[in-house]
Amino acid sequence: AGSQDWGANARIYVTGTVSVSAGATLTIGEGTIVRCAPGVEFWVRPGGEIQINGTAARPAVFVPDSTSNLWGGFWLQPQSGANVARLTATGAIFCCWGANQNWYTTPPGEPARTFPHHRNEQPCIATAAGAVTTLTDVAMVGPTGLSQTRGAALATNGGSLIFTRVLAQRCITGGE
Repeated sequence: AGSQDWGANARIYVTGTVSVSAGATLTIGEGTIVRCAPGVEFWVRPGGEIQINGTAARPAVFVPDSTSNLWGGFWLQPQSGANVARLTATGAIFCCWGANQNWYTTPPGEPARTFPHHRNEQPCIATAAGAVTTLTDVAMVGPTGLSQTRGAALATNGGSLIFTRVLAQRCITGGE
């Protein structure tokens, strides 16, 4: 599919995996709330990009249906030639991710999820080799239930992570 713009102050309900293909951009505007069904993931293919354009006063927010039914997270797939997967988020809040407790098992037909890890819980943002994640004024708040398993905030294996004023809390680890 081509590029999409979810605009400012939108209310978006996502029920399945969102895949951003090479040459496509998913743009999410300030004040937008993205409510995700259980397990929803955002896959950024090489050459694809997600741009989240929130502000400190009007952040873009990603939340699950309910705090007891977590959404998945972002997977920036490995670079392919000159094609780089990118996630650029400014003024965003990611809440209650990590639905897949065995995330590092690679789905059939997809690039290997080869990240160093000591636990299997799904990270909020996994940035593969050559991919680029840039976060500015972002809060990452893991599951809020006392009995819920928390995932890592971040995972990378040769990808680039660029942070300015990023908070990660209620995670098992900040990342590896």
